[in-house]
Amino acid sequence: MDGMLAAGYFVFSLFFSFITFVLWVRFALRYFRVSALHPVARVFYQLSDPVLLPMARIMRIPNTRQSRYDWTCFIALVIVEIIKFLLTDWMFFANHIPAIWLILYPIADLIVHPLSLLFYAILIRVVMSWINPAWRNPFSELLVIFTEPLLSPIRQRLPYLAGIDFSPFIVLVAIKMITVFISVSMPMHLV
Repeated sequence: MDGMLAAGYFVFSLFFSFITFVLWVRFALRYFRVSALHPVARVFYQLSDPVLLPMARIMRIPNTRQSRYDWTCFIALVIVEIIKFLLTDWMFFANHIPAIWLILYPIADLIVHPLSLLFYAILIRVVMSWINPAWRNPFSELLVIFTEPLLSPIRQRLPYLAGIDFSPFIVLVAIKMITVFISVSMPMHLV
């Protein structure tokens, strides 16, 4: 890739990464039943509602808060992933990617992206606990809500060693092993 093409690919990837980030966080907010009045949640709902609410009306998906799954958001994620790889193929690979890869890569991305978000959420939570353990704000509250279901089962089985909680380290290693395995199992590095 030459310089301009690499820069274009970076901007393209950044754009789609931002969209999938917003959609995955919205999906997690609904899954963990975070109030729509939560300050951080309001930002993600305001970013995604202009697309997801009309999409739900068109698809006739009821917008009930009782369901843990935001199916409209998940369908939008699948559509965004498919569009991303179709455009990647068209813009950067001149339609030379086999059709089966255009199915395989969105599936891999739908697994890797939420794991990467969890990885960074745990990492941010750990760093925040080192800098100021008593730091409480809406963002840190969401980090605890998103990461505690992964950390607490390991924390219950693994004793503290010298007052240090190693559960984040174990979860980070496990998440990274899964994402690396998926990434190297792909026929070509696109994700």
